[in-house]
Amino acid sequence: MLYTTQWYSNGNALRFMANFGGSSTAPITCPSPTAATISNVTTSGATVNWTAGGTETTWQVGIVPNTQAGPPSGGVNVTSTTYNFTGLILGTTYRAYVRAVCGPNSTSLWSQPVSFTTICVAGNPPYLESFDNTQANANPSQVPPCWSRQTNTVAWRVANSSTILSQNGSNMLATYYSSTEPKNDWAFSAPLNLTENVNYDVKFWVRAPGFGLAQANGQTRQAVHISGCLDDLFGSSLQINEVLDGGPRML
Repeated sequence: MLYTTQWYSNGNALRFMANFGGSSTAPITCPSPTAATISNVTTSGATVNWTAGGTETTWQVGIVPNTQAGPPSGGVNVTSTTYNFTGLILGTTYRAYVRAVCGPNSTSLWSQPVSFTTICVAGNPPYLESFDNTQANANPSQVPPCWSRQTNTVAWRVANSSTILSQNGSNMLATYYSSTEPKNDWAFSAPLNLTENVNYDVKFWVRAPGFGLAQANGQTRQAVHISGCLDDLFGSSLQINEVLDGGPRML
């Protein structure tokens, strides 16, 4: 409790009065770590360092993908102010947290998160992307690791739908019609190592409800086959060679 005192004289004697009231906040006995930083980021890992918040000698380290709200539910107990994350997905953004362990049933609040993105590297053909390992219909919308997009308004995103079905699996890469905005949205795949003067095939399924071609489950679909050497694929001579009748192909 807080208290104040008042001394005064009535002409004959001094009197003491105490006024108790207000409230107090219990001291923080297990403060959170501070100054968390990230270093040594690779395609599948990173190192987090921090400063102890008090006299604690044990900490708990946690990590969540940036698409997940809030801190982790738990973590790994460590006894040094550094920890190496491993087994992460390339091209993915994460948030790392640390909290102090001050006793058997005593932990601090999580530290302020520190975010980082694992590195993307160019892969080698063959390459297959099903989109099923990326969260569909996320908010904000997502594309697979190491993919990127340039958007006007209606961005490409991984989605699933009960009315527009995927060719295989559950997910697809989709963009949606806008009556007010031009269709000027682009999706770019993960980088690949391609060799000059070598022919490559690019094959993918395309589906657009209500616009020609054979119907499947009420939706149009076709498999597009693009082939050519490096100069053709990125030059003015690119053309669609054939419509495939099989399932999805690898590059």
